[in-house]
Amino acid sequence: MERIHSFDFMKGFAIIIVVFFHTMSHNAESQSEYGNLLLYVFPRFIIPFFFIVSGYLFGMKIKNRINQTVYFKSYTLKLIKIFISWHLLYLIYDFMMEILYSLYKGADLKTVMEEFVVSNLNLEVIYYGEASASYHLWFLTALIWSIIILYIFIKFGRLKYLFVISLMLNILGLFGQTYSGIFYLSVETMDALFLGLFYTTAGCFIAYHIEKFKRYLFKMSTSFIFFLFILSSFIQMIESYITVVQLDGTRGGVGYYLSTIPLTLSLFMLLIKNSPSGKRSIVTFIGRNTLGIYLTHMIFVGFAYYVIHFLNMEGLRKYFIFNLLLSVMIIALSHYSYLFIQACKNKVLYLNKNISSRKGLFAITKRAAG
Repeated sequence: MERIHSFDFMKGFAIIIVVFFHTMSHNAESQSEYGNLLLYVFPRFIIPFFFIVSGYLFGMKIKNRINQTVYFKSYTLKLIKIFISWHLLYLIYDFMMEILYSLYKGADLKTVMEEFVVSNLNLEVIYYGEASASYHLWFLTALIWSIIILYIFIKFGRLKYLFVISLMLNILGLFGQTYSGIFYLSVETMDALFLGLFYTTAGCFIAYHIEKFKRYLFKMSTSFIFFLFILSSFIQMIESYITVVQLDGTRGGVGYYLSTIPLTLSLFMLLIKNSPSGKRSIVTFIGRNTLGIYLTHMIFVGFAYYVIHFLNMEGLRKYFIFNLLLSVMIIALSHYSYLFIQACKNKVLYLNKNISSRKGLFAITKRAAG
């Protein structure tokens, strides 16, 4: 399948925003008013965009395969391995940081360790994927469960029914998010069932009808689609002001809105129509390593928090430029540290392969000599 460079460009832009918001909001007791305003009003298309692209690429790769089950198992197992390995890494990292911080503060180490174990070792992580330092890994578990449900409906030829069901669930989930000021749905809706499933299904549905989709898409001008994106962004800002600011819809979190649907779809259309865009951009280069940056960045965000705290520099976190510069530094560290990890992993695999080959060759030679 031909690479869609506009996806990489948008993923690069999206991961920059994600790292900025996580840097700005991580344990920010003294967050400024501009920070709250950005978190509440900024168009919430980033996470839905990742879901819809994942669903689209999954659909494009699976729809023409003779053995769909093999690809599904391979893809899902890869995601599960990534989640388990990084979840364990974050548990170890967070445990060590908690111990060091407790020793610095002179807190009771036994109590801290017991509280850490109780708060982090629970079965909810299988579905929600959240732990203290690795709360961002919820996206992986949401994607895994969304893909599993999606594949079941594909196997039974009921993709269009899932599209309708997941849309209804997404709308219902608003009352556990930004519409909680109207009526509060007291369940977690920033998850697979209420958020990830709809956008993953939408992406896959488009992939299964890509020829028809492109026929309608290419009748529209880029400027018209861009206008739809800007209009949807503006509508979401108004929706946010009403539901979140005026009606105090923050009880379940501020994750997505009703207008997030046309906003994400118009963005997706814009990227499909202009697939070669941003091919040689530095943002596209970053976008090709989005997963690596996403997985690693919270280690550096957490470390930066402790350094700032120890240096008694918390006041700087109120300033936009400080958070921006810190985010750029964290993106660079995350990007190159993940590339280093991958290089080390490939080196180990290469050495193991060579060792196995030598053992096999030695065994053959021994049998021949015998």
